[in-house]
Amino acid sequence: MVPNALLQWTTLPGRLRAATCVRWRVHSYSSAQRLYAAVGWLLAAQRRSADGGVPAYYDLLRDTWAPSYPETTGYVVPTLLAYAAAYTHEPARRAALEMAEYLLTVQTPAGAIPGWGAGSPVFVFDTGQVIQGWLAAWKATGDSRFLAALARAADWLVIHQEPAGFWQRYQYQDHIKTWDVRVAWALVQAGQAVGEPRYTAAGRRCLAWALQQQGDDGWFDHCALDPGHPPVTHTIAYAIEGLLEGGALLGEEGFVSAARRAADALLGRQRRDGSLSAYWAPGWRPCSRSACLTGDAQMAVCWFRLFQLTGEQRYLSAGRRILASVAATQQVDTPWLPIRGAIAGSHPVWGPYLRWRYPNWAVKFFLDALLLERQLAAKDSP
Repeated sequence: MVPNALLQWTTLPGRLRAATCVRWRVHSYSSAQRLYAAVGWLLAAQRRSADGGVPAYYDLLRDTWAPSYPETTGYVVPTLLAYAAAYTHEPARRAALEMAEYLLTVQTPAGAIPGWGAGSPVFVFDTGQVIQGWLAAWKATGDSRFLAALARAADWLVIHQEPAGFWQRYQYQDHIKTWDVRVAWALVQAGQAVGEPRYTAAGRRCLAWALQQQGDDGWFDHCALDPGHPPVTHTIAYAIEGLLEGGALLGEEGFVSAARRAADALLGRQRRDGSLSAYWAPGWRPCSRSACLTGDAQMAVCWFRLFQLTGEQRYLSAGRRILASVAATQQVDTPWLPIRGAIAGSHPVWGPYLRWRYPNWAVKFFLDALLLERQLAAKDSP
């Protein structure tokens, strides 16, 4: 039985009211409160699964949870472990390690990661993101099972990489992607952590290939989620993040500069409220009134990292503005529990990117941005 006080929220009109209310205009929440609410949503989402993974999203219109999504569960693991370490939060640590265990159960004998669990097609990008999860879990526990799994995944990626540096096979929607540089970043991380130069070299080849896909204005070819469609800020930010972090690990300024050109192009097109267009056309022409909240949170991380690397205040300012715009959409105290602490796919929630859905990866990148902002603020404190 649903309590009478919450009965109205179980109906579709009630859920829509919960999603579109603007209580954040009345109540101001600290970053600590927002962090706690976001982590709470991820842990609650995990409890909705029967396998230890994190459901891909909550669907507001259907009031349903999607199955666990290996790809994003993979990169949720390091985020939760970072939160647990920073705030001594054992439930977050335990949940992250349960996620890492779940990922062991879906890996194929060859080392790849399927898009939606056992029996579904395997993908390059998904495999790369899970490497990050196992690497973080191995560092946190010393469990050799995680090390062996990430090595099998990295070996599979190296085997199937084209000599030019990209991946042709095992691609979502069957097209090559510049944003596979986030796979390259994972390979560089793994290679440096375990002392395997093959992984590092494979990551560097992909990063070098990506430079050939970038124009003088910073625009990336092959950066769309679906071929023939404009790229979403989410995948553009993947490309920026992969080049930035991979370049920083390798100590190669050319990769960092490429990321910076694209990040600067977006910074120059930041809206008055701090957000960015959800979709883009060549020449960095915005082509959506909505915002992709995942991509905006990712850009907050990228701009904060550029501030750390360069000391330029404009990156810190841009990161804080865009993070505030994402935070303003978070429902911290809504009566509808499935969206409490969540971040929607789009703002407004009926925008085209994951319309009416609350993806786990939006919360992951929001947490990353909040954690990094708090780290920067603590460093500046006397």
